[in-house]
Amino acid sequence: MTDGSGALPPISKGALRSARRLLSRRGRDEAGQFLAEGAQAVREALRWPGRVSLLATCDPGRDVDFIAMARQRGIRSVLLDEAQVETLSETVTSQGLFAVCQRLASDELPVIEDPRLVVICAQVRDPGNAGTVIRCADAFAAD
Repeated sequence: MTDGSGALPPISKGALRSARRLLSRRGRDEAGQFLAEGAQAVREALRWPGRVSLLATCDPGRDVDFIAMARQRGIRSVLLDEAQVETLSETVTSQGLFAVCQRLASDELPVIEDPRLVVICAQVRDPGNAGTVIRCADAFAAD
């Protein structure tokens, strides 16, 4: 996972190419994976044991807690340069933190008995809109 000095190894060309494929729906469908970007998304992904296969950061000093959590779970961590961040990022100002995650099957999701409030989105095309819906659902304590 590291070179012995604690420094992260650079991402390999193959791993970068695989991560870039996850930016398209076809790539995600074929791999059964998706790319989480940003501190909050990566933090939530790391909460699901066995679902993250790669953690990538451009700032190991800032992301030391994420790297420690990844190491503890046996997840490979790699270093990105700014150009590589730009090729992976779908945001205007990237935090430079990514995780390659396995998709959950619908039968793996937790079942909530007698939910009080449920939000269902149909054909959301803009990730920002989905994020707004999720934040609102959380604010209203949706189950």
